[in-house]
Amino acid sequence: MAGLTSAGFTRKTYQEVKTDLEADVRASSQFGTSAQLHSTTVLGQLLAVFALALSAVWEALLALYQAWDPASATGTALDNLLVLAGTIRLSAAASTAPVTVTGTAGATVFAGTLFRIPDTDFQFAVDEDFVLTAGTGTGTVTCTITGPVAVLAATITEQVTVSAAIATVTNGTGTAGRDIETDSAARTRLYDLLAEPEGAGVDSIYRQVQELTGITEVRVYENDTGSTDGDGRPSKSLEVVIVGSGYVAADLGAIIWTYKPAGIETYGTSSVAVEDSQGGSQTVEYTVATTVNIYISAALTVDAEYPDDGDDQVQEAIYDAMVADAGLGRDVIYGRIVAAAYSIPGVIGGTIATDTIPGPTGTANLTIGVRQIASHDLVRIIVAS
Repeated sequence: MAGLTSAGFTRKTYQEVKTDLEADVRASSQFGTSAQLHSTTVLGQLLAVFALALSAVWEALLALYQAWDPASATGTALDNLLVLAGTIRLSAAASTAPVTVTGTAGATVFAGTLFRIPDTDFQFAVDEDFVLTAGTGTGTVTCTITGPVAVLAATITEQVTVSAAIATVTNGTGTAGRDIETDSAARTRLYDLLAEPEGAGVDSIYRQVQELTGITEVRVYENDTGSTDGDGRPSKSLEVVIVGSGYVAADLGAIIWTYKPAGIETYGTSSVAVEDSQGGSQTVEYTVATTVNIYISAALTVDAEYPDDGDDQVQEAIYDAMVADAGLGRDVIYGRIVAAAYSIPGVIGGTIATDTIPGPTGTANLTIGVRQIASHDLVRIIVAS
């Protein structure tokens, strides 16, 4: 049966609409059962036109019905369901990276100055003005297009906006952007959202903060005891630790204030003022994770199977393994460094060391604090065979 029933909504097809119209005509006293309704008659052609228009109405009704079903909704309809659940589709974001520029001492590198990765169309614009103090300055750049553009260390090296005051540019490992969230990914996140309990708390804060543009990682810690915990958080407090750049601090603060339980103090090394529902100003604290530079050296013993570019391959293998394992508060595991080095054919021995300072000598795991994240760069991985 077409229409809305307890089993859902079923639309009429064009042929079903046309058949019903023909049956209505033949059942009427004006035309009767002998009415000629084939496609060459005027009446038959009129019914075909009416049937086409009415079938479009049935299509619209079906689309309206499906717009309320997360399994069927797409595009704007799915966006509307996300809003009803208290979230939005994750927008596209551009890749970012830290840069170091050398040149004329005292010169200013202005926001909007363009650099690029050579032999590609990927250009990066300086986010904010910075000065070349003593001939060197650092800043951040953002790709001019959105999407997951990979930014390896020392790849942004070419000027697009030519300036006589700039001699060289290079970069550290960047943070990849993202494409706009697909319907499939948004639908999965919506299901996860609806499965979560409502209300304030750690899970709600975590979910909302991780969706902020510019936030790449977040952890929410709480101390529900009556005394200061081992990480320095006061009694009855919570701390939001983030990794990212380009986020709006006021938006972050508003989320924390809105979703933190009443009577719970916020704690952190940074703060932002937000307005509460009564018009008052509230100070919300949070922590921006600090990066810990990791240095690795590998003096290897190799045999004839070792490739000509083996040192580069070992360096890349170690870098890839470390980046894949990096995260907020995640220790650097020495054994994974060794395993990565030995994954290259021909490595039969040697000495591998790691530390958080140049000239590494350690052969143990490196402890990364809960407010820290390990930073890896190819230039800090030295391999010799």
